[in-house]
Amino acid sequence: MDAPSTPESAELLDVLDAFGRPTGARKPRALVHREGLWHRTFHLWILSVHSGEPHVLMQRRSPHKDLEPGKLDVAVGGHLRSGEGVAAGLREVEEELGLTVSLGELRYLGCLSAARTYPHATDREFQETYLLRRDAPLASYTPHPGEVSALYALPLAGAVALYGRGTPLRVSGVDAAGRALAAQLTPADLIAPAREGVLEVLRRLQTLWAASGA
Repeated sequence: MDAPSTPESAELLDVLDAFGRPTGARKPRALVHREGLWHRTFHLWILSVHSGEPHVLMQRRSPHKDLEPGKLDVAVGGHLRSGEGVAAGLREVEEELGLTVSLGELRYLGCLSAARTYPHATDREFQETYLLRRDAPLASYTPHPGEVSALYALPLAGAVALYGRGTPLRVSGVDAAGRALAAQLTPADLIAPAREGVLEVLRRLQTLWAASGA
């Protein structure tokens, strides 16, 4: 019989300093958030092209998440546990979207820092950020209902307008059961403290697309 998995809140994370350097300390995830300690995460942006137009895939977080439940987020995002390298982030891709990928398929976009303050927590992350170009339909993904309630394909230009100017955006998607759906996204759907950082990445994707088709 397999050993029971460790609850997310109890997972040990490596504590970093404000420059992203390991301090040598390890603390449970819940405590890291409560104390506002810097830690490492993995982010994967997925770009797909349909009818010649680039789209960015984004997830709606599960309503059961401890931070920002039900909000729009990067296609895949997860914490790197203590001692793990970036390759361990591929675990999150399979867990959240049912997709198996290798590091060789990904394009490194850099390590981004982000800090978000909430009433009972402060989330300070160094995000190892990658890009995957995948033109497969949304129906090819199998979102994990405990992590993702829906997956949407946002026209890249529309995503920039949504995050930059708050322009509502009509999108297609699938829910965790694989059923097709449509949604009207507005600023109320966004993670407010992350809006500027997401916009920075979306504009970077626009530049990459204009230069080389990503």
